Amino acid sequence: MRTNNHNNIIPSEIQDYLDSLLREAGVEPLSKEIHQTMMEELYVELDRYTVTRIIENMPLEYIETFLKLQEAQNSAEEKEAFLIKHIPNINQVYLDSFLEFKKMYIESVRKAKDATNKTQNIIS
Repeated sequence: MRTNNHNNIIPSEIQDYLDSLLREAGVEPLSKEIHQTMMEELYVELDRYTVTRIIENMPLEYIETFLKLQEAQNSAEEKEAFLIKHIPNINQVYLDSFLEFKKMYIESVRKAKDATNKTQNIIS
């Protein structure tokens, strides 16, 4: 696990996922510092996306309690127990959100590279 600037710990499994995401997207950071910054930013974005997908799949009557758990900085175990209890397919929600995030990220990198290439062609 590694701590980032947002006082979040990036679990090693997530770190591996984000590393593979950068590689698959063809993103090659110029330095270790840039790589770490990219990992931290991707982790925050992945977390936001995953929480959004969880809320979309949660029965309305539990959303307020879930948000309070998030704000209270409860332990990961407490949050996970709550999610398992109130979202029977939580593992599928996680899997789907990771796959969707990967697809969106790779597509956004591809579009950014295409735009850069078009700009370079215009300048040349």
